[in-house]
Amino acid sequence: MKTARYAPGHWVVVSDEKDCVSTAGPKALMELQDDEYIDCNTEANARLIAAAPELLESLEMFVRWEETGTPDSDFCFSQARAVIAKAKGGGV
Repeated sequence: MKTARYAPGHWVVVSDEKDCVSTAGPKALMELQDDEYIDCNTEANARLIAAAPELLESLEMFVRWEETGTPDSDFCFSQARAVIAKAKGGGV
């Protein structure tokens, strides 16, 4: 299996290879170019890598809340729950 170099952007788990993530949307592995996916070695790694940008965004919201004393909204909790579920591959 090919392994691509790092590529920024929104990542999703590849539809037919659950141990890979793609920067090109939900496509089958054979439809992807060499630089559009990363072989993560395990499904758990792929889920965590796909969720990483959103995990960072959620953490940044919580830090802003701690710094300002005012939450961005209840959205920071709902987003955090959704991203945790994405990283775990199911429910929180």
